[in-house]
Amino acid sequence: MVEAYPARPEQVLCEARGMATDNEIFAMIADRRREQARTLRSIQPDQAKLASLCSGWTVHQVAAHLVMPFNVGTPSVVRGLIRHRGDFNKYSHQWAIAHAAGHTLEQIAADLEANAEHRFTPPGFGPQAPLTDSCVHAFDIGLPLDLQPEIPTEQLEVVLDNLISPKAARAFSKAGLMDGLHFEATDCSWSHGSGRRVAGPAWALMLALSARPAGLTALEGDGLAVLESRLPVQ
Repeated sequence: MVEAYPARPEQVLCEARGMATDNEIFAMIADRRREQARTLRSIQPDQAKLASLCSGWTVHQVAAHLVMPFNVGTPSVVRGLIRHRGDFNKYSHQWAIAHAAGHTLEQIAADLEANAEHRFTPPGFGPQAPLTDSCVHAFDIGLPLDLQPEIPTEQLEVVLDNLISPKAARAFSKAGLMDGLHFEATDCSWSHGSGRRVAGPAWALMLALSARPAGLTALEGDGLAVLESRLPVQ
């Protein structure tokens, strides 16, 4: 018999705790960018060439991606999408490859610091999207280098709430990933869904919900095998 874990109303969404305002989330983004700049300055040139958690991307290229919003205007994005037949992932990867080739990690770190307060949001999304991007990529860069990012719980809760929204799930995750599963953070008051249980620290849930298997070893529950079967092979 499968034990189903219903979502507890007081834990499902951050509205139950008090939703962070846009200004508060932009402040979180600024904090993330400054922290990421410090991390980039600690990375050695040979480490920058290592594979990140993003398939096909090096650590240096993911770092370059973080400053794309400050360096690319709408006309360039439109032209890039036309060249890549509407595939933003391919376009952004090619841009990151070129930018990384021409900029050191120190230069990228300086760009992040100079634009820490930049209030970029992608079309159709609020500040939750760039916060999610920043938090997830912190692990894409850090874990392959044995650097565990330290992200405040309140930021991870905003990211988790974003990742379970239908719009964000399409952008950051994959169809059907959450079906029939109950996700529960063990280090904060956050949970979502009903069904087989998947539990663990918020950062590991964030990686799983963004279709990254790297945090699976930190998770547990009778739904873990189901979740693992839906994620790409690491």
